[in-house]
Amino acid sequence: FPVTIGQTEGTLFIHTYTFADSTNKIVSFSDGTINNRLELYVSTTNRWTTILNNGGVTQAFIERVSAITSGTEYKACVTYANNYCALFVNGAKIGQDLTVSVPAMNRISIANYNNSTIFNGNVKAFGHIKTRLSDADAILLTTI
Repeated sequence: FPVTIGQTEGTLFIHTYTFADSTNKIVSFSDGTINNRLELYVSTTNRWTTILNNGGVTQAFIERVSAITSGTEYKACVTYANNYCALFVNGAKIGQDLTVSVPAMNRISIANYNNSTIFNGNVKAFGHIKTRLSDADAILLTTI
């Protein structure tokens, strides 16, 4: 059934232990295509990353500089709204993009992306808030 996701703003959160093996597709929102999606994941270079696509155009791509440490506890979130997208990991703001347009999304995928890559780790908590948290609140939420 369709899931209601904050269409113009929100906060996507995960608390996890991840393993550095380049296959950690953690959580995404989409309309069922890769053209309109918001993803929070560990990249093939083992870095926390968020990507926001609208109409097939990348609106934001934010990636943590340092790689994850295998088996380590992480709290990460992405806050998004029109003209704002930011990534937070373990109490630190990683980066932001102030020129984004949020697409309509109605599907949640947890620990799997398009049935092709799986998450290697353990999820302690997951959440979606229908409003964009302030930077201060996102830092507090992701502090270990």
